[in-house]
Amino acid sequence: MTKKVNYINRLLEVIDNKISDSDVKTVVWLGFYPGFPIIYQYLLEKGIEDIRIYDNDSGKWSWEIYPSKDVHRNGDVKVKIQPVRIEESQSTKYFVTNAHYKEFKEQFRRAGITDADIVDLRSMMDQWMIDDEKDIVSHYKEITAREIQLTELEILKSFRDFCDDRNLKYYLAAGTLLGAIRHKGFIPWDDDVDIYMPYCDYKVFVKEYPKSGRYYVSDWRNDPEYTFQFAKVVDSETYLVHWCPMGYVATGCYIDVFPLDGYPSDEAEIIEIFAENRRTDALWDYYMMQEDDALCPDDWKNKITNGKFQDCFWESKNVGGKIYINYNPWVVPTSVFYGDEKKEYEGEMFRIPMGYDIYLKKHYKGDYMVLPPKEKQVFHSFPTYIVNA
Repeated sequence: MTKKVNYINRLLEVIDNKISDSDVKTVVWLGFYPGFPIIYQYLLEKGIEDIRIYDNDSGKWSWEIYPSKDVHRNGDVKVKIQPVRIEESQSTKYFVTNAHYKEFKEQFRRAGITDADIVDLRSMMDQWMIDDEKDIVSHYKEITAREIQLTELEILKSFRDFCDDRNLKYYLAAGTLLGAIRHKGFIPWDDDVDIYMPYCDYKVFVKEYPKSGRYYVSDWRNDPEYTFQFAKVVDSETYLVHWCPMGYVATGCYIDVFPLDGYPSDEAEIIEIFAENRRTDALWDYYMMQEDDALCPDDWKNKITNGKFQDCFWESKNVGGKIYINYNPWVVPTSVFYGDEKKEYEGEMFRIPMGYDIYLKKHYKGDYMVLPPKEKQVFHSFPTYIVNA
């Protein structure tokens, strides 16, 4: 089962100290961060109204702050994520939390913004996580990057065999699919395994896959501490400390399983669905990060999930992801998945969609066979341990 640790109150205390120590009139939030709606509401309550989000990705979708009606009388508030622009001001504080925090800090330092005005919440949370877990992990053996990959491969094999036995559709996805095509295995600097399933098959998988034993499924339907909208297959003989918004979770080494569902053929309708799913993604994160369960409406997880998924994968002209739309919204023709083939991955055979070329060009926006520059070939893994080494 998942252990969830919440840093909301500690973060708000740090933020309060930083904005109280000086005459702060403007807060700039650097980078997309799911926990921002909670911070946004808190800053408004503290009397700061000039609140901005900057990001280096100028194509980032605008973001609805939710539930905005609780703090604004005139209805919903939308905050546009703007490209970074440097403004030196004694009345401004810059808060950094997302994965690119080092890059943001260097940008602002070069522009003359002092460290006193850059509040690195991400590094603080990383250190809190290390301190909270050090006594527990001191009894375990940390494993290497390649050992993490091979552990995930064993999980993937268990998942494959389960699906094949029950004739459930699954496909290697994202970097895992790219690894199969380009490397016949893991991308050397990747520690991640991603799987797609049509929602009809996904529901059966979540219901029937073991909930205990060496390999088990973690999902919000069976684990009250689980924070994600999609499922993971977890290795119970490992221990992994996983950073997440406003805190962290401790679980085992895992693979990610994402449900796919249908989209209409009309482009305007697709954009409208993207917008609605962004709103419900923000709502999901908002409620999942609350410490007080009384703040959550009854059965809200089911309401959000049932609102997103109509179980219309095979009946639709297009299909795509419906979870975490801000990161990479995509839609492809359903025909991409009409057939599948088996592809070698680390010496084993796994299913990939017959139309993988169309999907990969869409997902990676061009020639996916070109390697990224050396500086981008970096292994980003969470600390992972063998429990009974």
